[in-house]
Amino acid sequence: MRVCSLALLLVTTGCPGPSLTQPAESGGGLSMIETLKRLCRLLSTTTVTLHDVAADLGPIVEIRGEGMGLVVEPAVVGFTRATVVPMPSTPVPFLVRFDLATAHTLSVAQLVAAFGPYREYAVHHLDRDPNIRFRVDDAALPFRCLVIVDVRPGPRGVADGHALAIDVRRDARLN
Repeated sequence: MRVCSLALLLVTTGCPGPSLTQPAESGGGLSMIETLKRLCRLLSTTTVTLHDVAADLGPIVEIRGEGMGLVVEPAVVGFTRATVVPMPSTPVPFLVRFDLATAHTLSVAQLVAAFGPYREYAVHHLDRDPNIRFRVDDAALPFRCLVIVDVRPGPRGVADGHALAIDVRRDARLN
């Protein structure tokens, strides 16, 4: 994995993350699901930095400023943009917010097949879409990961809905 320096990023158009563009078994790049799983593993490690995460996803297209994070153009088709957000007052990544190319890119069924059962969280605003969460926990890693999905419900509700946006969050172990 190539790590980009901030000085280099300011002079060039960004530092591509070549690891995500390697051919997958399907003949193309990594899928959206594979990217989310890979990101969970990366965020669950101890030594990962904001720039490590950004460089692994694709070229950095915007540096938002102190504590505001980095905007990345993901190499994976289906994600239009990713914002890598640090924990407050640190360079440690906390959350990656993915914007999706279309509302029908990933179904809840595909996410369940990849991450297992989800928990649905109550919507407190009438204009907000439902929110579901998948906990990804590898006991061998020092942190956990939470995949948070804003869902447009299908005709039968959330279970046959589609993702509108996806956040991948690094969570500390509390035990």
